[in-house]
Amino acid sequence: MTAPVFKFEDTDGAELTHEKLELPELPLMDRARELGVDVVAVPGNEDFNGYYSRSKSTIALASPEFCVFAHELTHLADDKINGLEKKQDPIQEIVAELGAYTLCEICGLDGSKHLGNHYKNIEYYAKKLDLTPQSAVMKVLSRTEKILKFLLKEEPCLISQ
Repeated sequence: MTAPVFKFEDTDGAELTHEKLELPELPLMDRARELGVDVVAVPGNEDFNGYYSRSKSTIALASPEFCVFAHELTHLADDKINGLEKKQDPIQEIVAELGAYTLCEICGLDGSKHLGNHYKNIEYYAKKLDLTPQSAVMKVLSRTEKILKFLLKEEPCLISQ
């Protein structure tokens, strides 16, 4: 069995010949930068579409989809407000999924395209807490609202459609 030991972006050496992802200018990218974080493209794999790294002050995206960025941006704001655990904590992941879907809706983007994935992820993490998805969402609603208000500076996104 093979297993990655290092992410390739953490290594030195010759340039790899993988396809480079070009990120579009997504809504709220400026807000991430205001909060001191770089948003960079990275090659994806089957394990992730993106991640937020406090130590590197980075949101790394392996997908150009806004919902992936919104998930990681929600983690960033959650970290600024509440501090994050280093591991994938179920509450943090439920907050990020709910925040991502809500940001899609607030920014006028079609979050329904990913609604099933958000629900499946919330359901997965809710089971780890012995909760229904609905109970899990109710448990994190206030925390998610604070994060969204922080990110939006209590103002809706203004984007051209």
